[in-house]
Amino acid sequence: MHTLLNVSSSPHMRDKNTIQTIMLDVIIALIPVILTSIYYFGNDALILIGVSVSSCVFFEYIWQKIFGQKVTVLDLSAVITGILLAFNLPSQVPVYTVVVGAFVAIILVKQCFGGIGQNFLNPALTARIFLLLVYPVQMTDFSAEILTDISMDIVASATIENDAVTGATTTEIDLLSGATPLVLLDNNDIENLPSMIDAMTGNITGTLGETSALAILLGGLYLLYKQVITWHIPVFYIGTIFISATLYGGLTTGLYHIMLGGVMLAGVFMLTDYTTTPMTVKGQIIFAIGAGLLTFVFRVFSAYPAGVSYSILFMNLAVPLIDRFVYNRVFGGEKRGIKEALKLGMMMGIMALICAGVLSIVNFVTAPIIQGKISIEENSTLFELNFYAEEFVEVAFDDGEERQVFIGTSNGKYVGAVVKIVSQGYVGPIDMLVGIDNENLVTGIYFLSHTESARFGANMVNDDFKNQFINRKTPLIVTKTEAKDNEISIVAGSTITTNAVVSAVNEAVEFIKNNKNVEDVIKSFGGWQ
Repeated sequence: MHTLLNVSSSPHMRDKNTIQTIMLDVIIALIPVILTSIYYFGNDALILIGVSVSSCVFFEYIWQKIFGQKVTVLDLSAVITGILLAFNLPSQVPVYTVVVGAFVAIILVKQCFGGIGQNFLNPALTARIFLLLVYPVQMTDFSAEILTDISMDIVASATIENDAVTGATTTEIDLLSGATPLVLLDNNDIENLPSMIDAMTGNITGTLGETSALAILLGGLYLLYKQVITWHIPVFYIGTIFISATLYGGLTTGLYHIMLGGVMLAGVFMLTDYTTTPMTVKGQIIFAIGAGLLTFVFRVFSAYPAGVSYSILFMNLAVPLIDRFVYNRVFGGEKRGIKEALKLGMMMGIMALICAGVLSIVNFVTAPIIQGKISIEENSTLFELNFYAEEFVEVAFDDGEERQVFIGTSNGKYVGAVVKIVSQGYVGPIDMLVGIDNENLVTGIYFLSHTESARFGANMVNDDFKNQFINRKTPLIVTKTEAKDNEISIVAGSTITTNAVVSAVNEAVEFIKNNKNVEDVIKSFGGWQ
């Protein structure tokens, strides 16, 4: 008896997984990170994620409708892009910035190249870098800190004779900022970094997805269990950074390098993107090691300590070359020669040089613009803290504390001052400005930078806390009840942070009231108005 065999066309291997089921697993894996970000950043995180996801879905739907394509928003890929984009943004970023980022990610990076599976760059990370270039101030606003070192000229009218009176010197303002964990790590300031427990649980400043390493690892374990990803890319990427940083600065430095910033998020959710990673295991290992080395180099040897995004995009561009060089040879197929390998290596090197050159040009062009915008903002802050002043002159006092005081004058008379002072908070230093009028009343406070806990101590930047200081006499004291007279109510759950701020304000006013050098400088400007 003859049996007929029915042979179907390829593919002959079938899998129950679909794009939708895979994306759903990724969303489930992201839930711990979503909940952690909402816990630390509150409604800001919820709104940011909601706007990002809805914008990405909207732009994909509109594009496919306009061009008569099959609508694929139900495959959930746009939802994933929206979540990952939100995770790469600070909680304080304006809503319009999120919408612009979603447009870049979905339309320019994904749909313009053919939709899912066709883009050669990671959409969320490309959008992040675009936003950093276009909206640098908004993208570096971590709970009211400014992350770049800034310097601005203040209108100064002090003469050499004035300086000779007290020995004080007039200089440019050098407002210290950028004391976020990554910048502290870049400066090897290990002592002021948050504790390892805070770094692991996410009790630090940063973007939504940079906070909790434990939540990210929990999601990664789920993806490994569901076989959505393999262990090769996360382990080799994170391991490369850890080993490099440990050899460079020791075990503690190595641990902080993988716990802080976007390393964990990148290793588990960004680098494992199917479309923008090599097809073979060997290629993925090369890809991960390359990204890890680039991340370490960016963090340690460049002016941009958060180099995860750039390192991933560089390696995304190298994927075609890796796939061409590292492949599973078909039985009987020819081997690649040494000349071909050298050729491909040279091409990758040239590509890296071109990318580095483009970034250098962009930085050269945009740096003065960014500097100017920040200078304007900081200059206006001085006048907000003392609106009686028509101009400010910065005077540096070297009395063991290296005080910086900005003397405010109107019609040549002293009307108040702004004192720059640093106090030790719960996590690290709090760098702030204190406004004082000519009757030694506090006119306001402004935080330049801090590393306090995102959900607790960082609430000191809110107006309801800062406004308590306005028109108050010192010494101020901290109370856990409703504030009266010279009392300041604590920031909820942050007694140490509140005490640090109040102590700094008291110290600043005391310095203006009782320092003989300050009095001499004030007299040199015509005395009190």
